[in-house]
Amino acid sequence: MNPRLLTDAQMRSFLANGVVNVQPALPASYHRAIYEAFDKIVPDDHVEHPGKAKPNNPGNNIIPLIPQLAELFEDPAVKGALISLLGADHMLDPHRALHNNMPHDGPQPLHKDSLFAFKRHVRTHRPWTLLLFYYPQETPPERGPTGVIPGSQYALRHPGGDASSAFPLGGPAGTVAIGAFDVWHARMRNFTNQKRFMLKFLMSRMTLPTAPSWDCADDRWRDPEDAPQRYPLSPLWRGGWNWLAGKSMPAEATGGESLAELESRLEGDDESVSLSAAYELAGRGPAGIARLGRRLLAGTGDNLPEDETTAELGGRYAEDPAARAAAFCLGASDPAAAGPILAEATRSSSGVVRKMAAFALGEMRGDAARDAALVRAAGDSDPHVRITALAAMGRHCAANGFVPALRQGLADPEDEIRVQSALAFVRCATPGDDSLVDIAQAQLRDSNRYVVAYGAETLERIGTPRAMRGLMPFLKTARWCPFTKSGESIY
Repeated sequence: MNPRLLTDAQMRSFLANGVVNVQPALPASYHRAIYEAFDKIVPDDHVEHPGKAKPNNPGNNIIPLIPQLAELFEDPAVKGALISLLGADHMLDPHRALHNNMPHDGPQPLHKDSLFAFKRHVRTHRPWTLLLFYYPQETPPERGPTGVIPGSQYALRHPGGDASSAFPLGGPAGTVAIGAFDVWHARMRNFTNQKRFMLKFLMSRMTLPTAPSWDCADDRWRDPEDAPQRYPLSPLWRGGWNWLAGKSMPAEATGGESLAELESRLEGDDESVSLSAAYELAGRGPAGIARLGRRLLAGTGDNLPEDETTAELGGRYAEDPAARAAAFCLGASDPAAAGPILAEATRSSSGVVRKMAAFALGEMRGDAARDAALVRAAGDSDPHVRITALAAMGRHCAANGFVPALRQGLADPEDEIRVQSALAFVRCATPGDDSLVDIAQAQLRDSNRYVVAYGAETLERIGTPRAMRGLMPFLKTARWCPFTKSGESIY
């Protein structure tokens, strides 16, 4: 069956609210079988210990343990939604997590997810990585679904309140909710005597959009009817829409404020107002870009230490929020005007400014000078800057002379740096080009599970006989037999 692509209205709603629900066409018996399999994994007396080891949870091995889960990604509604948001060549990331909500379990704190427990990366406004929540059982609000704060994916500050104020994502058995990776969310209270399961996957974009990949009937932006009132970010939504549609230039400004008024709003304490002002400035051409550039270059401060929990990420808002807003919008503006500013900012004495400049360079189309600035940032003394620069290289989706810097990143003792380098190599891999085979094959011996997984993904994407000869021995050794159950016959 052909994928069922999202409509313009669904895409507009996703960009504003950060979530879209789809209902697979898989039969009720499929979801019932998955629920029963989960029910066997998580015993009735299971007690959750937040942040601790999770007994009974297969973690990233959930698909080889229950192989029929792979059918979910071939369902027309699910596949169509993922193509619409991430492009046809999107990747199922190696991290997967079975989440349970036991009878009468309480709520979680609102939080943003980390990336494989890493939290020092800059969180992009563009849909590079998404969360996919699958509920095999009927999940009404009283059964404790995941709750989200609509529109909060663009907010670094904690939205306040708790899970009781969130929007519930549940629905009929089989419901799939696709959320922006950075949306603030939490497990809601389970008021019932029934278990609730949710399986979370990460899905990532591999290539830059060049044209709409959804069922696009009108490529002009309109604010959706269900736009979140709490986060009025129309200029930001419009910029994301244009990027997904493959439009190379930033969204045009629509407001009537003067440049001075916008600059004043940029410095305000309201995060949404500041971001909206920055995006408006980016759409005002060279004069607006120059003001954003001056604000970024005037930034100060060092990067904060890594937060202990994802619920504390709001504290990172203190890293010069106006400079951060300026960097986001310089990355979404005219590369010819903004590129030299960002390259200069990678030499700032402020670690925050250098980090944000490296991030923004990854958001725009590159040229030799901007790529050289990214390479310089990848060798920065501050690990926050190195992490950000390596991630930015991957978002160019082309090698661009980055291979030596990315290879050096794979040799870094810090796992987070190696993971970002490995993910960048996946996006730089070109089908039929063997030039990265040796690098990817060496990743299969890394001590970090995600560096290993991305190495395998890189080899698979290259797809040549040489790449397959490097991949197949690893897969045969790593193979999990889903028929072998603990405590049962080994034959």
